[in-house]
Amino acid sequence: MGMPSRPGDCTGNPSRRKTFERLHRRLRETGLFVSEMHDTERTRSTRTLELENHVLREFQELPEKSTWTVFATANVNHMTVWRVLGAEGLRPYHAQRVHALKATDH
Repeated sequence: MGMPSRPGDCTGNPSRRKTFERLHRRLRETGLFVSEMHDTERTRSTRTLELENHVLREFQELPEKSTWTVFATANVNHMTVWRVLGAEGLRPYHAQRVHALKATDH
């Protein structure tokens, strides 16, 4: 008999309750546990050489650009942008301000 990982898991966790309510409603309405993925508005992104070049060109022109901005202009999933960058050994980043060190800070 396994124990819950957290004390609140057994009592009144609203996210679990909502999940089961959604599943029950979907099963009652459609007879399926899973949603009809082909009915969603999102389409699957096709990763092409043209898309990869577009993503890389966008970041070469302006490295501070966000992956969300590029995915919106390319009309693809933002994770596709991350994968293209990762395949080229690049990682998106956020510039952060830091305090300068003084010689006496050792």
